[in-house]
Amino acid sequence: MIEAGASIGPGDRTVLTTLLESSRHENGARPCVVVNKMDKAGRETVAKQLMAATDAVLEIATERNLLGVASRVEYFPVSARTGEGIDELVTYVQSAMPESPFLFPRTRSPTCPRPCGWPSSSASSWCERPSRSCPIRSTAA
Repeated sequence: MIEAGASIGPGDRTVLTTLLESSRHENGARPCVVVNKMDKAGRETVAKQLMAATDAVLEIATERNLLGVASRVEYFPVSARTGEGIDELVTYVQSAMPESPFLFPRTRSPTCPRPCGWPSSSASSWCERPSRSCPIRSTAA
């Protein structure tokens, strides 16, 4: 995850390197880069950051002979605050997840201590209760 209004620094490059290396095998992890805080930055700033992220991925991939991996990276501009772009990211992550058994009772979220309709397909409606009444959603906002 990269902040829309900040430059890509050494820590970001380390994370991008790890992302590319862990996605080396074609059947391995499906890489994605998320540019967050698009609600604070203008569209032009977000577009520039997406291009900077693409350039950084290509530079790292060239250095490490991972251009095939770089061609599979997906980019998502999102706002965690407003939920914009989250549905597309969630859809991508769900499609990348392998099939597995359901690990939690369907009436409880692993992050919510009370029953709350586990989870909808949208992060903005993760908890089925209104955000004001959910103790988890109110502390995250």
